Amino acid sequence: MTLLPAKDSQQTPNTVSVIEVHSDLLEAQKALAKLIGNESPLLLIGKDIPQSLIREAMTLNLHDILSVDNLEDELYPSLLKLSETLANTTPLAPLVGIVNGKGGSGASFLCSTLSQVAAAHSDARVAVIDLDLHFGTQSDLLDVTPEFYITDALSNLAALDKTAIGAITYKKLGVHLLASKPYSLDELLHTHSAQSLQALTTQFRLHFDLVMLDISRGLEGHVGGLLQHCSQLSLVCQQNIVSLKETRALINQLEQNYGIPKEQLHIIVNRYSDKVNNISLREIGESTGVGGVFKVQNDYQLASSSTDLGKPLNEGSGSQLLESDLYRYLEQSLPLELKKQEHSGLLSKLFRRS
Repeated sequence: MTLLPAKDSQQTPNTVSVIEVHSDLLEAQKALAKLIGNESPLLLIGKDIPQSLIREAMTLNLHDILSVDNLEDELYPSLLKLSETLANTTPLAPLVGIVNGKGGSGASFLCSTLSQVAAAHSDARVAVIDLDLHFGTQSDLLDVTPEFYITDALSNLAALDKTAIGAITYKKLGVHLLASKPYSLDELLHTHSAQSLQALTTQFRLHFDLVMLDISRGLEGHVGGLLQHCSQLSLVCQQNIVSLKETRALINQLEQNYGIPKEQLHIIVNRYSDKVNNISLREIGESTGVGGVFKVQNDYQLASSSTDLGKPLNEGSGSQLLESDLYRYLEQSLPLELKKQEHSGLLSKLFRRS
């Protein structure tokens, strides 16, 4: 048996190639010839495989030679080692978690708008995964009614390729949303493991250029295993003492219980105002020990009209100022190739995208 794809110039290269060698060596040689130029790891399976064939396989990316007699014992350790190698060498998209430093600070709103501005200002494929399994706010922010949810994706994880991901996500405003169904936390906790959630985010990172997580409800059990896999965590606070105090407590939890260094953290000060003189961005940075501190200037009316009414931001006053702040955050904190910022009706273009 030779496990190779049909010869197709449009086909994505194999992740792994497997060749089982029988008595027909010519067939095995033909299979090896098809792999010339293919950099995927090769597993060679057989009994008493001729040295000439092994030497030929070694000119390719031969990962392991497995005995067909001991395949049951040898295959799993070999695949486990291979998966670790692939995980360390396969490029993955940045995984950015947006976390409320204090409840109600606006993490869901910023996760949605940041992803939209990233999609508008770059050619990146942007995805949002809504991990708020109580309220599922992201679909409301985009004013969409999803057909599939994160629990559906987890139930079909084994079949989740690029086509399936396109089918279960809802695309609007340039963003691919994997929504959460309200009050589905119990279903997720009782049916799916933390490892499944990690595998899901990894699949998204393989197929998108930027993946953002709505972690607006903070350090709930189902998100704990994802935190160490995040390229960056952005903690959302507001310009007051109570919010800053709770954000500092969150930073301590992340450091002590999850081993996440401050270098991996950013702070976004939502609804920032220069009129509030008692707490500056510099003071917030000094108080928390976090180097990257960003401001987002918007008002309650602007945010609530988007959250409550699904109203495009460009219909509210202050949207250009908000966009500039979001652009600055993306430019300074993420490895995205952003297009030059324009100042005339860009959000109007953004919210006309489908």
